[in-house]
Amino acid sequence: MKLKKYLTYKFGNYTGSFDGILYMLKQSFLAPTFREFWQNWNPLWSYYLIYYVYKPFNKLFTKSLSILLTFVISGFLHDCVAMILMQKYSYKMTLFFFLLAIFVLVEKALNFNITKLPKPLRPIYHLTLIALCALPIFAENIF
Repeated sequence: MKLKKYLTYKFGNYTGSFDGILYMLKQSFLAPTFREFWQNWNPLWSYYLIYYVYKPFNKLFTKSLSILLTFVISGFLHDCVAMILMQKYSYKMTLFFFLLAIFVLVEKALNFNITKLPKPLRPIYHLTLIALCALPIFAENIF
């Protein structure tokens, strides 16, 4: 799928507008699973991860390992940006994304979803999982 078609698919008819960002946030935070949260988050970034990281890995490894490696590479790329900007070594985003992947994989293995949870409460679920992943890594900066 070409990038433009993918972005239209992810943003609906709101591609290239502030409404598109609101649409993306709604799709992410109201998603019935943590995996779908990440599938809807940042469609431009996810396009490249899907087509240039996940799909090639998926030809070589299991889906679960491909998901884990995709999250780790995404975290590493975030760390690369941080290292360039801060001019010091960084690994925290790689670890953070590794933990996010673990939650995605556990949820998938348990076939867990929050479809029965009222939609206004779904963002709390997703933000809680993100916070649980961030806390052990970024706690020194919080407290």
